Amino acid sequence: MIARDPAAPSRHALALAESPLQLLMTVEAVDAGHVRGPVAVHARRGVPGLEDAVRAFGTLPLPPTVDLDVRGRVRSTRSGLGASTLVLGDAFSGRAQALLAARDRWGGGTPGTACRVVVVDDGLATAHLARVLASAERRPLVRLGVPASARRDALGLAARDGLLRRAELGRLRLVTAFEPPHDVRDALERSGVRIARARLHWAARVAPAVGGRISEPVVVVGSALVVDGLLRREPYLAWVRALARDGRVRYLPHRREDAGALAHVAAIPDVVVDRAGLPIELRLAGLRPPQRVAALPTSAIALLPATLAPGVRLDATVPEAGWWAPGVDDDLREHLVSIVRLPGRPAANGSPGAAGTVAQGATVRRGEP
Repeated sequence: MIARDPAAPSRHALALAESPLQLLMTVEAVDAGHVRGPVAVHARRGVPGLEDAVRAFGTLPLPPTVDLDVRGRVRSTRSGLGASTLVLGDAFSGRAQALLAARDRWGGGTPGTACRVVVVDDGLATAHLARVLASAERRPLVRLGVPASARRDALGLAARDGLLRRAELGRLRLVTAFEPPHDVRDALERSGVRIARARLHWAARVAPAVGGRISEPVVVVGSALVVDGLLRREPYLAWVRALARDGRVRYLPHRREDAGALAHVAAIPDVVVDRAGLPIELRLAGLRPPQRVAALPTSAIALLPATLAPGVRLDATVPEAGWWAPGVDDDLREHLVSIVRLPGRPAANGSPGAAGTVAQGATVRRGEP
């Protein structure tokens, strides 16, 4: 049991990063002034690719208030419970929600002791979070498409309520590169959520010096949809194989792709599997025209234009219906591809898709390289 400190919370921030993207977006939020004072960034131990990213970030010119660390049970630290600001990258994470609940218990649950919360991007999860918080229905913060126990639902409801209480007090900020739909944004702002656009200015400044050389004309951004059981392996490998048909391809693995999954990719002629380390927003900054980047729907489509050199093409391929694994319903498909919209094409559930793409300069294709 941790005794409550009678003094007011100290003016420092605790950030919980559970993926390389969350780490990047936390640094961006600090650099942009959304998080002030000393910031202890705790990177969750055991997450694939995250410790490599922490080591790589340790070599970069970080904002002077940022302190990187890799720890396990963050919520058991006195400094964490006494923080005046929590920075969370994944509001659906059980660890993040438990930290928020522990901080509220430490503060006695009174409005005056509620810490400020800054939520930074974690890909499509951030867009889903915005919809849940904007909904008039009281819905738990649990992952879309993942069955939740009654206990997990209860924790998710407590997290949802805790965030919206902070919004009423002006203590909840969402820093995102994904522009919410107008109705969602209006509902969030009415509830008190402060929304700020993440523009990756820090990444754009440091990326040219750290990205490294990639000589292949085509770079493929690896997807976790296969290892997550959402996409069939054969269509995915056929997509990579088609991209390599006219020359060598550099494949940047997703952090959840294991050795077995990557062995299938590495067996494709003219495909070079890249090393782990920096987030792709930094890794690909050294590309130059006529090089191009190919990806399935991913948060990178929204983030990469901030650091790619002018003239480097970004192509997004939307999987055809036959690519999806059995049991992936229309709602989940639509969520997974919602980062892009095909002009004049139906969305995954058959409803009309919105015209245009989420990222300026991205070309959207359907089921082909």
